[in-house]
Amino acid sequence: SWMWFNAAVISFATFAPDFFVSKGYEIGLAGFLTSLLMWGSLFLSPVVGRLIDRIGGREIFIGIGGATLSVAIYMIPNSTNLILPMIIMAIAVALVPAPIFSFPSKILEPTRLGLGFGIISTCMGIGTSFGPYLAGVIRDRTESYQMSFILLSVFAILVTLTAAILRVESSRTS
Repeated sequence: SWMWFNAAVISFATFAPDFFVSKGYEIGLAGFLTSLLMWGSLFLSPVVGRLIDRIGGREIFIGIGGATLSVAIYMIPNSTNLILPMIIMAIAVALVPAPIFSFPSKILEPTRLGLGFGIISTCMGIGTSFGPYLAGVIRDRTESYQMSFILLSVFAILVTLTAAILRVESSRTS
């Protein structure tokens, strides 16, 4: 899930400013709109973390975040008012990191936490490396952001699919 999440979010942050400029927005506003992506995490991550501590359901938070992110990214290319999908995206982005980073302490022995966080970091690196590359290749070949953003939506829905698989597998071992 973390790999797919980073592939979607970092790719969006990479290509959104140019997309917004191509839609006629000034560069400053394009940068601001893109930055909205992370404002949700800035304010909502502690709330999400607290909810996870109280009610659990890590996979559910990740799944809802991925599905919501997928829809919001898909809305962007055809939207006339970009503020709404960007706010939806900001909220979705806040739902994924806290549950991801809380997993190692719940599923690993304390002597394996370093390895667990190393795997999370590797997944982030893979997502941040191949996501923007693939999005750029599609943008170059199609000369359209539409197909690139569809790819990013697919990455985001794969966050949800991976979380669902994790939930099924963890219920089998419990």
